[in-house]
Amino acid sequence: MKVMVRKSPNVIDFETNEYCLWLLEQTKVSVVWEQIPSESAADKIPVVMMSNDLPDAFLGFNFNQNSQVQYGMLEKIIIPLNDLIEKFGVETKRMFAEQMGTESIIKLADGNIYAIPTYSDILHVNYAQKCLINTTFLDKLNMEMPNTTEDFYAYLKAVKENDPNGNNQADEIPLIGDTNGWHHDIFPYLTEPFIFDDGMYGRKVEVDANGKLSSILDKDGYRDALKYIRRLYAEGLIYEGALSMKADQYKLIGENADAMILGAAMGAGNGDITEVGGERYKQYRAIPPLEGPTGLKQTPWFRYANVRQGAYALTKACKQQETAFKFGDFMLSYEATMRLRMGVKGVDWKDAEPGEKTIDGRPAIWNRINPYTGEATNQHLSNDGMFYETRGMFLDDCVVEPGTDIMEGILSQFLLAIETEEKYVQYGKEVFPPVSIPKDNADEFASLEVELSTFYKQARASFVTGEMDIDKDWDTYVNNLNSIGLKKYVEILQAAYDQASIKIGA
Repeated sequence: MKVMVRKSPNVIDFETNEYCLWLLEQTKVSVVWEQIPSESAADKIPVVMMSNDLPDAFLGFNFNQNSQVQYGMLEKIIIPLNDLIEKFGVETKRMFAEQMGTESIIKLADGNIYAIPTYSDILHVNYAQKCLINTTFLDKLNMEMPNTTEDFYAYLKAVKENDPNGNNQADEIPLIGDTNGWHHDIFPYLTEPFIFDDGMYGRKVEVDANGKLSSILDKDGYRDALKYIRRLYAEGLIYEGALSMKADQYKLIGENADAMILGAAMGAGNGDITEVGGERYKQYRAIPPLEGPTGLKQTPWFRYANVRQGAYALTKACKQQETAFKFGDFMLSYEATMRLRMGVKGVDWKDAEPGEKTIDGRPAIWNRINPYTGEATNQHLSNDGMFYETRGMFLDDCVVEPGTDIMEGILSQFLLAIETEEKYVQYGKEVFPPVSIPKDNADEFASLEVELSTFYKQARASFVTGEMDIDKDWDTYVNNLNSIGLKKYVEILQAAYDQASIKIGA
């Protein structure tokens, strides 16, 4: 088989990776890995799809529904898997049976499944839109954890003006974000106190109690959020690079060698800005969702984030479809998943011994030998590829020795779960679910989505930097949204939602 894979910087080489070698030994399949760096995947895939040199399978590219409609339903480059699942999908059907709704989420409007998903049940992923604050700075400034937008403004201003790192230099950076990191965008978290923003997975829509959709992009609450963000930016409280820099620069700021300079950052967890388990890592905590001027306090509940769509797809070039499908299906098995995520059994992890307990006192199932570091590895695939991981397999069923420091080793992962449970779950609001766009509307909808996304992202940056005036230019901005086709976009989404089997609150 020729398998094209998306390779993150966390994976050294699929050819020599211990998990990949074990996978080939177990399946008796010979694989040529075509490794595409994750940062260039978006540009590479359309070129591959138009070529005469298709792989047999794509692994780890996480094709969203728009991509599956385009490459599957319309262009028929990736093939329907329904019959293969029915005949040979041992692990796939187990996942569908154990995780209700998964099959419905990935099925397109024509009734076909074009790609197998990764399933990973991780609590902090369901509430991943967070802001992290420097608790050492809070203590130095004699301030409490921010609760409101004005509290947060006051903290950022104090970081900028009061030298909390004590080096007699104005080198502190109050708040950072970036353009491509996982939940690093500055806008969604700062918008929530004013109007619901469904974040990086969303379509900037709300659904009312009657099931009616509306866009947030032309609402007064969204304009108020932009005014607040503009205020922070104009006073130098948001790092200028937040609107342009990439995620690979994040830790350079969080782990700045000369002095600790970072006051707060958008991100899903401390490891986004610091080295996992290090001294700086221990100094950051998640801020609860901020309360806005009208008392609004909310955070997006990414209910369907456990299902990462489009992880494994077969192409029309695949001649041995049964073998290729079974190869992917096997990746969803328990041991394959544990090895893909943890590494070599007996070296990186092992089965728990009788009497060993979890953090909450239950009998443990597995024990991690080598703690997660976030560094590049050749022992496993980290978060790449495809797997079926329950919450217990991720963390909850592991051995925890009594008295272990919560910030050390494996327990540093529990920090994310604990912070999420204590600070975010109670404020969760369900985001718009994945819906399948009918074939007749697919091309138009895909074009509208790209054009609207490009426009509103450019406009929000212009409003925040002052290039456009939020009051004077707002009507023009709304007219441009409508000229692009915002109302048609919502209309198509509404029709798809009305026909969908999955509803908010159900």
